[in-house]
Amino acid sequence: MRRLALLVAVLAGCGPTEPQPEADMTIRVQGTVTMAAGGTAIMGALVQAYWWEGCWGCVVDMSPPEAEASSDTAGHYSLSYAMEEHCSETDWEIKAFCGGFESQRFEAGSYYSPTTYIRCTDEVQTIDFQLEPIWGQNLRLNGVWGSSSSDVYAVGAHGAIGHYDGADWSAVINRTSDGRTALCGTSSDISDVWGTSSNDIFAVAGTILHYDGTSWNEMTSGWETSQLRAVWGLSSTEIYAVGGATILHYDGTSWSRMADSLNCHLSDVWGSSASDIYAVGEAHMYDPIVHYDGTKWSAMTSGTETSLRAVWGTSSNDIYAVGSLGTILHYDGTKWNAMTSGTDAFFLSAVWGTSPNDIYAVGERGTILHYDGTEWSAMTSGTDKNLSAVWGTSSSDIYAVARTGGGPKILHYDGSGWTVMPPG
Repeated sequence: MRRLALLVAVLAGCGPTEPQPEADMTIRVQGTVTMAAGGTAIMGALVQAYWWEGCWGCVVDMSPPEAEASSDTAGHYSLSYAMEEHCSETDWEIKAFCGGFESQRFEAGSYYSPTTYIRCTDEVQTIDFQLEPIWGQNLRLNGVWGSSSSDVYAVGAHGAIGHYDGADWSAVINRTSDGRTALCGTSSDISDVWGTSSNDIFAVAGTILHYDGTSWNEMTSGWETSQLRAVWGLSSTEIYAVGGATILHYDGTSWSRMADSLNCHLSDVWGSSASDIYAVGEAHMYDPIVHYDGTKWSAMTSGTETSLRAVWGTSSNDIYAVGSLGTILHYDGTKWNAMTSGTDAFFLSAVWGTSPNDIYAVGERGTILHYDGTEWSAMTSGTDKNLSAVWGTSSSDIYAVARTGGGPKILHYDGSGWTVMPPG
């Protein structure tokens, strides 16, 4: 609106008298990040300054952050960013994130408003953020896993971790032993979650996180972890994490890097034993499936040139892989064969089941498919959001999560139909 007002004023020959700031100005901002309830200081919260790009009559998009800082043990942060060419008070905003929660946006007031949160000045400005510890409706969720129907975790954007206790979803955030400081495990997007029990859970988020039953903590792997997309294992001493061309293995004590895969864009991993592990990924210039026989990784002949996003099976001769264009492949222990999915969804993103005749695949636009041992058929999901993961404890207790769109992002299947779960 401000730009439009300026344009109208200029065309009318009566441009505004507002002074124009000099170029190359440095904006300096500082303050604290706390939990709204009680004012508990938050350590490790991510504070970011963004520049908005747009034009008259165009859709406005938000560019990558120009500056970011993390809060310290007292919740204090300080950041600065340079205005390279101009300082437009309506083009900038600053936000705080922690564990999937984000603060209200602070941005410049409109041209007609006296209220301005970010001012074009080189003086230090104070902006304090209060984060509501609520499992919100606008989170992008990427993964779901649990140890039981009363112990389920969903993970997603900006380090979001939510927990379901069988009755309600709630936000998960670590606190110091004295309760005076809340700790953000990570502010990076969490891609996947998997565990062996309620006190041994792993998540990948540009790093590797571990939950010991009390708190989530970053693990030291000694290897590049920024591209990790999936984590899965056979036991607490046999765990795999994949992403990019990286395959990491955890033996219960330390992470080690396995030989580079033959696919540079891995997205998921699953296996029937320590000598029968499968990883899938993009098909561009690579076969989308690689296999580990206990000694080495090698490419498999998949029979498809379509990128795959997920893999899961019930045994060494009953494995499913799903991906782009509604692709579903089945491995019978000898070769991979294409199955008729009955959908042309741009992508299927996850697959999971309880038995060879009870398997679920989820994907774009709320797509949920069910396999009864004979054929795949579409289920009514009740949503048009892009679903990213599916997991359950039984055929009457299944969860699916979504990564796009506003509103609730968790669906539950009770054996008769899918319903949207309250976000908490």
